[in-house]
Amino acid sequence: MVTASLQGEAAAWASDLYSDHAQELTDVGLFLDALKTQFEDPSWVQRAEAELLGLRQRGRPVREYIREFQRVAGRLRSWPHRLLVHHFWAGLDSDLRCACVVRGIPGHLPEWFKVVMELDAGLREFHQTPDEQPQPRRDMERLKDASRQTPMPSPRPRVVFRCFRCNRPGH
Repeated sequence: MVTASLQGEAAAWASDLYSDHAQELTDVGLFLDALKTQFEDPSWVQRAEAELLGLRQRGRPVREYIREFQRVAGRLRSWPHRLLVHHFWAGLDSDLRCACVVRGIPGHLPEWFKVVMELDAGLREFHQTPDEQPQPRRDMERLKDASRQTPMPSPRPRVVFRCFRCNRPGH
């Protein structure tokens, strides 16, 4: 039985349950709930929640962020899956977050991890090849040079508005 592996204070507590013929001994689920209530640190969940809420990628490799997120989220089994997905997405760097929105948002965390790894690799590749990116400044200089070389058409003569009754201008 489960109580055979208990030691110290937990073993003494289980022994008291046996002597009292407690209801918790009739069901393993009830027993484990009572054991958690008796011995689990109530603040560890709050610490894990605070750690998850503060978790951000902050420029580090996405693989590290995923590992840390999995470690912390593993302690929050009672959290809804969608909430975990939201906090994972919120902790990503902004360019990766935007790329996820453009690509499409997966429904489950394992899919998120895979998609984010692919997108991160693509973004890193994109940022590492500046020679292939268009140079807007050079394009603007070409336009300016072209505008200097071609004469500007002369402005059209100003139209004079005339009175529809007397046909005189200016009133």
